[in-house]
Order: sequence, then structure tokens, then C-alpha cells
Amino acid sequence: MTTLPRRVAGLPRVPLAVLLLSLIVAGVSQVLPRSASPLTQARPTIATADRVGSDGAGGFDPLAPAGAVVTTADLERIRADVTFWGDRFSKSPRDFISATRMAASEIELARATGDISAYLAGAVAVEGSLKAYPDYPLALDYRGVIQVALHQFTAARDNAIAILAATPNDPTALATLGDASLELGDLPAANTAYRKLTALGDSAAARVRVSHLAFIQGQTADAVSAARSAVRAAIDDETAGSA
Repeated sequence: MTTLPRRVAGLPRVPLAVLLLSLIVAGVSQVLPRSASPLTQARPTIATADRVGSDGAGGFDPLAPAGAVVTTADLERIRADVTFWGDRFSKSPRDFISATRMAASEIELARATGDISAYLAGAVAVEGSLKAYPDYPLALDYRGVIQVALHQFTAARDNAIAILAATPNDPTALATLGDASLELGDLPAANTAYRKLTALGDSAAARVRVSHLAFIQGQTADAVSAARSAVRAAIDDETAGSA
């Protein structure tokens, strides 16, 4: 039986991505009408994970920042997924698919609630998956996402570099490398990673990262422009709550 960590109520409840996103929103709010705020538009549509057969993660997007607007129904669905995949993982510790699905659900829960203990539970699930299948790409990607969320930036950077050595166009690894490098003060590395990410797919999530980097570099006009384009892309893709 795999023992899962208990929720730790006293830990900080606001993940780093929310704080970073607030900087961008503050800049955008100066040039956009209030109704266009990315945190007040329609919430994202997140498909329920297919509970059998596939090793994917439904509509889960590992590139999306925290801060999505969710409803009570969303939270019930996410928590049900956590329980479902967690039960399967506990009963079959070598079931790397269930372990990875559990990790995705825990990340989704952490983003929706700001509860950092969900990231800790996700980390246990990821390591369980990798113990059964050391090279499983999804689990490696989710490990990096969780490491960034837990401020383990050096580990996240090294994990992303290892992934990219084998799969140079892995978008999640590129995002993780950029995010970790930015937090470690390596702006050139962050810039390179974000540009490669944007070249792979000019998504709202990529544009948000470009905007944040420009903001850190003091390029306010570029930051606002990129953030505005991210809002438009998110609305077009119906993912405004997570961009």
C-alpha cells in the first residue's frame, strides 16, 4: 500500500504562479477595460479525465498558470478525480498511469484552491509513477511543474534540461526551464526557453510567460502588449480563467 501525505493546513495557500500572474494583471488593468480582466472572464472548460484505457490526462493543461476561476462543481469533479486515481494508485503501486493521473488531478486541485499540500501529494504520485516507469514522459513533465510550484527551482531546471536532452520540443519542459531559470535569475536562459515555447505554439500560456519576462526586464510596454495578446488568445480558446 502506498501511503499518501495528509493535507497540511498551515502551509502557504497562495502558489507562486498566482503572485506572478498578479503582476501581469496589474499592468494590463491600466490599459484594458475592467470587463476584459483575464481573471473575470468565463472560467476555462476542463474536460473530465477519461477513467479507463488512455494514459493521457483529459483536458489537463500543464502549461497553464494557477488562478483559474472554478465553481463548486469543478472542485467536486477535481476532488473526485483525486480520490479515484489515488485509490487505484494505492491499490496498485506499480500502476504508473493511475499515479500520473493522480498527479495531474492534484496539480489541478492546487491551482484551483491554492492549497500547497495538493502539490505535495502530487509529488508523491509522480515519484510513484517514475518508480514503476522511470522514463515516463508525462510523469517527468509533471515532476517539473510541481518542483516549480514548490520553489525547487534548481531541481526543476535540471529536470527540464534532462527531458529536453531526449525530447528537445517538449513544451512543458521548455515552460518549466523558462520558469525555473527566471526564478534563478538566469534571464537569457528563460528568454531562450520561452522563445522556443512560443515557436512551438503561440498560446496564451506562452504569451503570459513572455509578458512576465518583459516585465522583469523593465520592458513595460512589451509586457503589457504581450499580456493583452494573451488575454485575447485565452478568450479565443475559452481558457481565459487560466491565462
